[in-house]
Amino acid sequence: DVFPDKATQRKILSFAIKCPSEGCEWTGELREKEDHIHQCSKFPVTCPNKCSCLVPRGKVRTPFVDIGCLICRQFFQVSNHLEDDCPLSKIPCPHVRIGCKTEVRRKEVDSHLQDFMKIHLDLACMKLRDTEDELKKTQDKLNDTQETTKTLTKKLETLQGRFETSTVMIKSESSTYPWWFVWKLNDFSNILRQAKAAERKSIESDPFYTEICGYKLKLRIHPNGLRSGKNNYLSVFFAIMKGEYDAILNWPFKRKVKFTLIDQQDDPDKRRNITMVIKKSDNLNGYERPKVENSGRGLCNFISHKTLYSRRYLVDDTLFIRFEIGPAQKVTFPSYLVSDESD
Repeated sequence: DVFPDKATQRKILSFAIKCPSEGCEWTGELREKEDHIHQCSKFPVTCPNKCSCLVPRGKVRTPFVDIGCLICRQFFQVSNHLEDDCPLSKIPCPHVRIGCKTEVRRKEVDSHLQDFMKIHLDLACMKLRDTEDELKKTQDKLNDTQETTKTLTKKLETLQGRFETSTVMIKSESSTYPWWFVWKLNDFSNILRQAKAAERKSIESDPFYTEICGYKLKLRIHPNGLRSGKNNYLSVFFAIMKGEYDAILNWPFKRKVKFTLIDQQDDPDKRRNITMVIKKSDNLNGYERPKVENSGRGLCNFISHKTLYSRRYLVDDTLFIRFEIGPAQKVTFPSYLVSDESD
């Protein structure tokens, strides 16, 4: 009688073996071979499309398979045979973007392109027409957007104009000069430098109204002086502009005007403000009802550059000019009051 030798069988099955699949580094006992073969990603299997190719199981099962490098121990991905290589797999036509929805086997792509050339050209023409239509629609939308932008720009300009003209002088309790406006000028050193270099000879404030439904004015300075004050003085002027309420105002403008350069000493009792008063005279130049904007009236020798830097009139490169107006006067203004019209 022949009896199985269990001890010998166990010994044989415990022999160490390597996986027969090329590229697989698995090692184990002989008894584990069948289990490993059924899951080995390197074991060659027949392509499901029956293209006669033998491919590693791992390249058939999943779109991408992680393969370990035996040298660097890093993992990289190998593409799927069915999606990338199999000649019998169906793939979209290369002209799918122009509308061809046909799917053909990978090996039949060239013949499909030849057989469907006319159809592809027709699809390309249709795509071109659709693109032109879309382009026209986009152009129309762009034109509409540009028109909307123009409209919004006009509205913005109108709002800006209203904002500028909505500034009204502050009402004080003073009976002599009941309305005042303070103009803050920053970066004065640069302003003066530009004036001396003739890059920008004057600078203007935003327009403002003397009161609600009042006269529209603006201030102007010549940092390097004008006429007799040229190169040595700061000259100040005010100009009457065309306003919304001119038709109901009294003309000519007969208000007395006062300019003050504020001394920025911390202690108000130690301040020495520079103040000069302008009173109306029978000379109407610059005071008549403006068609657009009258020539400015003011003082060429308001304050010398030397005095300007002698105290705290200029602090942090900023100075403040206070402009005040009073009720109508019938007094002749000083002879130093001049126009700022060009020489």
